[in-house]
Amino acid sequence: MSIIFIGDITIPFDTTADVSAVEHIFKDSLTVANLEGAVLTDRSEVSRFRYSDKFSLYSSPAVAEVLEKCNVGVVSLCNNHILDYKADISNTCRWLNERNILNFGLRNHDLLTFTHDDRKIHLITFATYACEHSLKLFSPAKVISEIKRLRSDDPDSLIVCYPHWGREQFDLPDPADRQLAHMMVDAGADLIVGHHPHVILPVEYYKGKTIVYSVGNFMLPETKFGDRLLKFRNRDICHELAVKWDNGNVSLIPLKFETSDNSLHPDHNFTVARLENAEGQSPDDKQYRRMVALRSGIADRLLRTRTSNGRLGERICWLKRRSFRLVRRIAISTGLHRPYSNQ
Repeated sequence: MSIIFIGDITIPFDTTADVSAVEHIFKDSLTVANLEGAVLTDRSEVSRFRYSDKFSLYSSPAVAEVLEKCNVGVVSLCNNHILDYKADISNTCRWLNERNILNFGLRNHDLLTFTHDDRKIHLITFATYACEHSLKLFSPAKVISEIKRLRSDDPDSLIVCYPHWGREQFDLPDPADRQLAHMMVDAGADLIVGHHPHVILPVEYYKGKTIVYSVGNFMLPETKFGDRLLKFRNRDICHELAVKWDNGNVSLIPLKFETSDNSLHPDHNFTVARLENAEGQSPDDKQYRRMVALRSGIADRLLRTRTSNGRLGERICWLKRRSFRLVRRIAISTGLHRPYSNQ
């Protein structure tokens, strides 16, 4: 049986979703997904969000149908929206456990080990502070150390890294993420599948391993979450990937999300080759940082881009994003910035 990795899933109250056209892709596979927010079973909880200056995401119990139809057996909770609401997050874990869905990630840098088709699978998730989460800060060095330990102790196992990283709706991975991806492969990772940017990012083949920097969303409707309307600026959010691991072979399956009816379809017009080698002739770290800087605005360069790894690098990222959030709060309170629509 193969393993399929997909991106972000949310389905709020009063929202329908249709995955009937892609169900066959997930038949006889185990699917791993990122649950982008808590599952709220009581409508009254929707108004009890923790933060007034960010968009809050959650799922209603209706998400169960999509999880079931797509054979989702594992979800990561390691993302920037999982603690958006005041409801006890253990309720979400309990809800998932009742449906026999393995879940992990709340500790940030979490490991889930299970056996699949008689092979040991080590699944590592973490979230960088570039996505401005409410979890504790992760340590890149600990991630690398853990991968090395797993590879040494269990040489025949499959090690997959499933990080929540990058910049929303920006079409290149952050320089530090690219560097860390190479370090994870060097340490022994077999596959890296990222999520968070809401759009597909380049695919890189490094030392014979596949790095998918972002698969985009999976099911994230443009609809109301409470009294706030979600709308994406970048229409590339309609393009998504499913990453299939089948006995060592990696396949990239393009999907198309129709925003008009929240339906998913195979995307026969999307050419995966356009993602491959999108960075040209594999620029070194310095060249790559320059390339990202040239495509970024001043605020992104100063406050949003993750540029260095290590404990200090992550703390610097935390400080920059906290500063960015403070500026955003002031702009919202003075009426200079109106990020949410209730129309």
